[in-house]
Amino acid sequence: MAAGSNFPIIKWLAWAEFAELLYEEGEIEGNAIDRIFNTVTAGTVCDGFFRYMFFEAIVRLARAKYLIPGKVETTAEAVRKLFSDDLFSEKGPSTTNWNSFLRTHLYHKDVNGAFFANLKGL
Repeated sequence: MAAGSNFPIIKWLAWAEFAELLYEEGEIEGNAIDRIFNTVTAGTVCDGFFRYMFFEAIVRLARAKYLIPGKVETTAEAVRKLFSDDLFSEKGPSTTNWNSFLRTHLYHKDVNGAFFANLKGL
């Protein structure tokens, strides 16, 4: 198991899929997601960004969506609005429906059978 501030690495495709949940077409410039990724990863030797770089990317996304178009006056307001209106809203990535994942993928007969069949080896 690896741990540290540089693990895991968030690749471009994962960033793009995540960021697309947070804006609707026309809200930010077309290539803003790519520019944010390239700016955050500039100077690194890998093709992705680390955990601590993710926070910079979130701030840059908030600026692109709310500050640059003039919807808010400060970067702090832009980040606050991104969190309240996008990340923790119905259109953002859902963290409230975690139980359905457990019930759909883990709590059923096949998975239970696999665990019990291999219980001694675990």
